[in-house]
Amino acid sequence: MNQASSPDPPPHGVTGDLERVCARNLLNATDEVIYFKDLRSRFLWLSKAWGALTGGDPAELLGLTDFDVYGHAHAADAYADEQRIIATGTPMVNKQEHETWPDRPDRWVTSTKFPLRDDDGQIIGTFGISRDITRLVQAEQEAIRNAAALTSAHADISRVEAQLRTVLDTSSDAIALYDADLRYQYVNTATERLLRMRSRDMLGRTDRELNSDSAVMPLWESGLASVLETGRSCSVDFSVGTGDGRRDFQAHMAAHRDTDQGQPVGVVTSAREVTELKRTQDELAHQAVHDPVTGLANRVLLADRLNGALARMKRRPGRIVLLFIDLDQFKAINDTYGHGVGDKLLVEAGRRLTAILRPSDTVARFGGDEFVVVLDEICTEDDAHVTAGRVVDSLSAPFVDNGHELFVTASVGLVVTTDPFATGEDLIRDADAAMYQAKARGRNCYQFFDPELRDRAAKRYAVEADLARALEHRQLRLEYQPVFSLQDHRIVGAEALIRWDHPERGTVPPAEFIGIAEDRGLIVSIGTWALHEACRRLVAWSVRRDPALPPLTMAVNVSTRQLCAPDFAGVVKDVLDRHRIAPAQLCLELTETAQLLDMAEARDALADLARLGVHIALDDFGTGYSSLAHLTQFPANVLKIDRSFVNQLETEGRGREIVAAVTTMGHALGMTVVAEGIETTGQLDRLIALGCEQGQGYLLARPLRPDALAALLDRGSEPGPPQSAGTPA
Repeated sequence: MNQASSPDPPPHGVTGDLERVCARNLLNATDEVIYFKDLRSRFLWLSKAWGALTGGDPAELLGLTDFDVYGHAHAADAYADEQRIIATGTPMVNKQEHETWPDRPDRWVTSTKFPLRDDDGQIIGTFGISRDITRLVQAEQEAIRNAAALTSAHADISRVEAQLRTVLDTSSDAIALYDADLRYQYVNTATERLLRMRSRDMLGRTDRELNSDSAVMPLWESGLASVLETGRSCSVDFSVGTGDGRRDFQAHMAAHRDTDQGQPVGVVTSAREVTELKRTQDELAHQAVHDPVTGLANRVLLADRLNGALARMKRRPGRIVLLFIDLDQFKAINDTYGHGVGDKLLVEAGRRLTAILRPSDTVARFGGDEFVVVLDEICTEDDAHVTAGRVVDSLSAPFVDNGHELFVTASVGLVVTTDPFATGEDLIRDADAAMYQAKARGRNCYQFFDPELRDRAAKRYAVEADLARALEHRQLRLEYQPVFSLQDHRIVGAEALIRWDHPERGTVPPAEFIGIAEDRGLIVSIGTWALHEACRRLVAWSVRRDPALPPLTMAVNVSTRQLCAPDFAGVVKDVLDRHRIAPAQLCLELTETAQLLDMAEARDALADLARLGVHIALDDFGTGYSSLAHLTQFPANVLKIDRSFVNQLETEGRGREIVAAVTTMGHALGMTVVAEGIETTGQLDRLIALGCEQGQGYLLARPLRPDALAALLDRGSEPGPPQSAGTPA
């Protein structure tokens, strides 16, 4: 059996060469950088891998140190490591180093270094191996950054999730998530409270399985199904019954979509209770078409109902009756007892009207003390008569407030139409005109409209429009009727009487516009102008009067509205101061004294005027609201006997006894008595015999223009019967 022969040993002297060949091939073949350094860390030799890495020649580094190649920090660390190895003989294994280069990107390496020994084992330097791990380090750093970012993202998600859960759980809206089978996948706390269930009992179940409100289910499920089918959001309004009554809700439904194709896979619902909002909206809607005081329909709703009735009449012939109702004497009650009592009276008036009418009829407050009633589909005009009579009767019954009986009446205007093309505005206008005719007939009655009323109403409206501009255009003027001493026939004063010189109608008598001025609130400005104008004339005449004679006086009529205007006494004082006349020279004439006594503003104003020293006259005494009982209740200085009693002095009636009684009573109270409307010498003689001091009338002088009265004063005229001074104005 042949034995294997052992390799022949290398020839003597060849061993050392072989080692060098092997070492050189090994050092130059590896991708790792291998280097040798002397005791001062100078490069002795480098493998070819260094040249491949840097693109340089390894021979160029021989004799250099790391300080000549790398950044200072890295070179210093490497030098320290190598000197420690030389000093201790202890290798450094797999140290990770960050190489910094002045002219190229940094890199990371792992270095292993050993002591370099000679054949005797003496350390003559170091040698080492460096492996490039830059990509590995960068990958680790990227992984660390990604991990940090992922951790941060998880933290953000957790924070957002916590915030979202807090928002959902603290929201007052009931929020839920349904799947495609309409089973609950999520409910918030508000949903639990609304349905009075715990989430664990709801999740995975449908509303029907939970026995939800059967009245709501068809509407609710229809909305859910619509969102799932179309993907479009929708809103659902619904109500649920509770022990405290019904609660209103408004829900929004939106599709929950999958993340891949965006198809609806569920529904998100958000339900909000809107009970209070709906109640507020209903109240606002009600307020928009109803009067805030009476709760009746206002003008907006009235117009809608009236237009609706006319539209129905176009489709089916019929008859509509409209009543325009004005409460007589309401202003006096409102001014006397205050707006609170006035509002109660309006409420009660509305209640009475509603009670006597059909549910299909419309009762509206038109404004102030005016009401409008629309009778739809009334059968005959006789029915309109009956209804109007019931309205008048119901409102004439006394109103009771805190034990006090208050009396008002109603003036009612009616218009009947079968014309479907009539307008609501025309019907209201015509009924308003008829109402004014009812007032002219004495009030507390009703009046049907006829075309002549429309003409009169148009004239009234035209007068109103022109009167509003009359003062500005200086169309108003005053005439003055002298007041005489009946003992010596001298002029002691004058009464200012207003006239309106209309550019088209001529001179308009006071009876045709004073009432309109009162109704439209123009009387205050007109009255203030009249006070200033009358006092201006009084000053001019007084300068020319004999100083030995008593000062002239000026009487000016004052309306109730003027007297009750804010600071009327202040207005009068301003007139006196501006024209520098004595208060006793101005006499303010008042009518409707019974109403004035019931008005706090009037009583206060009269007291202020009395303190100023202005004279107060009770005009037309014995008629209307004035009576003997009022003589002791007014701070009056002058009593004027009405012409109706003066006219009876020459008849067989009791006029003489009445005038005598009034004169005696006035004198007993220290008042000056003035007779009005003296037209005959017989009347004058009897007044003188009864002791009446002063008088005025056509027998003595007609109303005069300022120049004519000035001329009469200049002549010092002492007129007496049967002649009269002046000519008709």
